Formats: sequence, C-alpha cells, structure tokens
Amino acid sequence: MPCSDRSVSLKSAKLPALLFISLAMLLAGCGTTPTDDQAPSAQQAGLEDAFSNRIDELVAQIDAGRYTGVSEEISLLRQQAYSSDHYSLLAYAQARLLLAQGRADEAYHTLNNSESRQHHQLASLPVQVRLGLFSAELLALRDEPLAAARQRIFLAPLLASEEMYLDNHQRIWSLLNQLDIKRIDLSQFRQEQVLAQWLNLNRLVQSADRHTLPQQVAAIEQWQQQNPWHPAARKPPAVIDMLQQAGELQPQKVAIILPLHGKFRRHGIAIRDGLMRAYFHTDYQPELVFYSFDEMPGFIDVYNEAIYDGADLVIGPLFKEQLKELYTLEQLPVPTLALNRLDTPPQQPQPENLYQYSLSIEDEVDSIIHLAKAWHHRNAITINQADSWAEQASDYFTRHWQGNKRQVLSRVSFDNAGEQSAVIQQALNIDKSKQRYRELQWLTGLSLEHEPRRRRDIDMIMLLARPDAASSVRPLLSFHYAQDIPVYATSSVYRGYPEDSNKDLKGIRFTDIPLLIHDAENIHSDYRSSAFIRFYAFGMDAFHLSERLALMAEIPQLHYYGATGRLHIEQNAINRQTDYAFFIGDGIKPVSLPAEQAAAP
Repeated sequence: MPCSDRSVSLKSAKLPALLFISLAMLLAGCGTTPTDDQAPSAQQAGLEDAFSNRIDELVAQIDAGRYTGVSEEISLLRQQAYSSDHYSLLAYAQARLLLAQGRADEAYHTLNNSESRQHHQLASLPVQVRLGLFSAELLALRDEPLAAARQRIFLAPLLASEEMYLDNHQRIWSLLNQLDIKRIDLSQFRQEQVLAQWLNLNRLVQSADRHTLPQQVAAIEQWQQQNPWHPAARKPPAVIDMLQQAGELQPQKVAIILPLHGKFRRHGIAIRDGLMRAYFHTDYQPELVFYSFDEMPGFIDVYNEAIYDGADLVIGPLFKEQLKELYTLEQLPVPTLALNRLDTPPQQPQPENLYQYSLSIEDEVDSIIHLAKAWHHRNAITINQADSWAEQASDYFTRHWQGNKRQVLSRVSFDNAGEQSAVIQQALNIDKSKQRYRELQWLTGLSLEHEPRRRRDIDMIMLLARPDAASSVRPLLSFHYAQDIPVYATSSVYRGYPEDSNKDLKGIRFTDIPLLIHDAENIHSDYRSSAFIRFYAFGMDAFHLSERLALMAEIPQLHYYGATGRLHIEQNAINRQTDYAFFIGDGIKPVSLPAEQAAAP
C-alpha cells in the first residue's frame, strides 16, 4: 500500500491493537518528507480516529459482557499511546470495565486520579465531554446526586447535539429529585447561579408542605418570570405542566374510614386529629365524611356506602385484614388510600386505584441504610430484641445491606436485659478473646494479665429495640470496648419527647418522622408526650396526600415533604424517607447527610 493512501484507510479502520505499533512506525516513516503542511495533521487525525474506534469496540465488548482479554488489550494500547486523548480514552475504557464488574468506586478513582486528570485537561473537547458525562454517571452510582448534577450542568453548553442536550437536561432534573432538597442551604451556591436556580426550582416543586397546589403553581410561575434565561425556564421539566393542570384532579368529597370506637379507637382518633389539623391549616378544604369502622370483617360494605354517598376519594382502611378485602375487587371505583401495607400481597393482583401508605419500619430501615452508605460503612452487626417486629426488621436490614462489599458480620438477639452483656460479647467476639485467654492460662499454668479484645472490622451497629432495652445496650457497648463504633437505630428507641432515660442513649443516630425531629414545637399540646404522636402525623400526611395522590401517581419522581417523611409513590405504594437525629442530653439533635454537610464546592 502506498504511503499516500495510509491516512485515508486509517480514518475508517477498526484495527486490532497489535497493528497500532506497525502503523505508527509506517506513519512516522511517511511523515519524514511531507509533501505539504497538512499531511502530518491528516495522518495524526487518522490515527486518533483509529484509536477512538478501537476504544469504542472495547466498550461495546464490555457492554456485551465479554470481558476476556479487555484488560490486557488496554495495557497494550497504553504502551502505544502518545497523546492526552489516548490516555484519557484508555482511562475511560478501564473505568467502564471496572463498572461492568461491579466496582463503581474503583471506576470513579480510575477516571479521576491525578494522572488521569492531567491528561483530561489537555484532551480534545469531545473527549473531555465524553469522560465528563461518564464521570457524572459514576457520581450518581456513588450516591452523590448533587455532584453529578453539577457536572452535567457544567457540560450542558458543550453538548453537540440536541438529543444529547435534552437527555442531559432531563438527567439533571432526575438527579435533583434524589436530593433531600429541603435540607440543603441554597445560600451555598451564590457563585453558581445556574445550579442555584435549578435547586430553587426543584425546591418549589418538591417542598409542597406549606402550600396548596394553586399556591405552588403561582410560586413556580413567578420563578419562571424572574429567571427567563435559565435552561429550566426555556425547557421546563414535564412536572411543571402537570402541576398546572393538577387542580382539575383534586377530589371534592373525601370519605375517611377509621376505628373511632373499640380497641383501636385511640389510633383512629389520633389519625383523625392529625387529618383535621392539616385540613384547618390549608386552603384546600374538600368535604370530609367520617365513617367509624372497627377491626371486623365486612369492610367492603362500609366502603361501598362511602362510594354511594358520593366520595371521589377514600382514606382507609387501617387494618391489613380489611385491606385484603379490597383485593377481592378487580378495580376500585375511586382512588383509595389505604393506611396500611401488605407485606405479602394476596394471590389476586392489586386492584387499580388502590394506594398503600403505612408507618412501615422497612421504610425506616431503608433510611438508615441510606445514611450508613453516606458514611461509607461496610461491615455491620445487628443487635435486636427477641420480638417478631425486631427480628423481621433485622432480616430486612440484612437482605438489603449485604452486597457491593457490604456485609453483616454477626446477628444477635436478647430476650431480656440480663442477656444483653453476653450477646454483645458474642457479637464483638469478646467471648472468643476470653476463651483464648483461658486456654493459654491452662496451657502455661501461669497467671497472665489480660484485657479482652473485640473484633476490629466492625463499621456500624444496627440496634432494634424499645427505649428501655436500648438505654442499657449503649452503656454495655462502651463497657465492652465498642464506644467508638457508630450505633444506628429506628424510631423504636425514641418515645418522641425529652426524658432523662434518653441520656443513656447518648450518641445513637436514629431515624424518625420529620415532625418530631424538625417541627416538634408545632405539635398540638395533646400529643407532645403522647404514644400516638406518629399516628397524629400519619393523619396529617394522609390529608395532604389526598390532594396530590393523582399527581404523584402520574409522576413517580415527585416527592412530598410531609410530617412522616419525604413521600413518593412507587408501584402504588407510598414510600417514606425519614429524617435523622442523635441523642444529646435528654433530647435529640438533627443529623444531616455528609453530602448535605459539604454540599458547596
């Protein structure tokens, strides 16, 4: 092949890596006597294209799950690389391989170590954009949605096609929806006005706890008028159009079916009181009709009565057995917000129009897992009371914690306070340390000095216990050399108000409803020291959900910041992300996620 033809063939070639050395040598030979000033750059462009094409082939191979030989070929290509584009693309391919192998953290560090960054800064713009977008994907996988959104906002003006721009635009909004936006101080972003206004708009959409839908829409329209230059004003997220039309979907008559008499009347009355508190603190005031129905069969009859009376939304039932009765219907005539959730749904499919909302401990465990991941914990032990609710929560935590280098090292439970010391020693392997000491003393016949040692690979402790039991666990952990291990717990450890026994829980991080952690001063005096305070908050949110149920069902990524948590709908279930606090003195103090503590660049 004549030298003059080689640059042409390279532009479209997809060549095995082993040919790059010989091709480079041939090109170098041809380049010693160029016929014009443009020849070397054309030849170089051809080689750049071939290198990029080979990287594309490797990435396609990785995406297809064929990893054999990829790492070796990347190493070989690295020996032939001579430009910042080459080195950057190789780092990209290596990171893609690591991600495909489930090693997202290593992938991110490969793409962002000091050597890679030096090359990225000198690479061509298309390569920088490609790596930047992939880095944003990795940040999202590392549970860093704010950093990922910031990266995409920076890259948005550099995207070459409208398709790429719109996809990136939507991804920015999706990332912001993952943030607990209400807990972020927007004043940190004064120097990043585009990001600041993205966050501001997201807060207007998500933070609906103090506004009716018309008030919320008016606030969003005011934002659009004040920021006409912003990308989200020029191309509004789809949720904004839907919010503007959502007023037509609001129910006008709501039926509430609760146990207001009998064994569970205090639960029902607390829900009713919370619901009415919300009703009188908003401009949204549909007609409310209450039906008292206790724990007994025949729920369908009272449900049908509410429909016959003209309800266009039903809140209830509270009991699982009554919820199962609704599954006997193929379709519910109106949206129905059940105040419970079935752990194991019946054989029948869930009826259309049924939504399940509960104070599920699984939601709290999910929230703890979210917090523990943010602190980069890996190895956990669980300590729980030997009660069915705690055993089930421990099972749930274990299933959802293990994987991606996270594991539960030990699980122990206790029946009473007298067993706590023994099970804690077992979980910490202190009993084994003592056993080794006894064996050594027996073998040597000597009186040896000994201080038991606990295992050193524990990052966190998951505690599932009621307040009385939990208050003795914490001092025992300190006694058994585990005072430095973070302890996490669900709301089960907190009665909901300051008391002296909280002092024994000092330092425990726990999750609970926002009403107790951030807004306790606004709780009605009847419920400030009540065991039913969480049911009171439950009623508040049930009312607010009635206004937004159709909208949230239509837009799963939409959240509502309520008294019981950050709420969103997933497969017709209302999921809650609860807030965090730790015990200090006889009270509590809110805790932020690490990403929120260091949100500013």
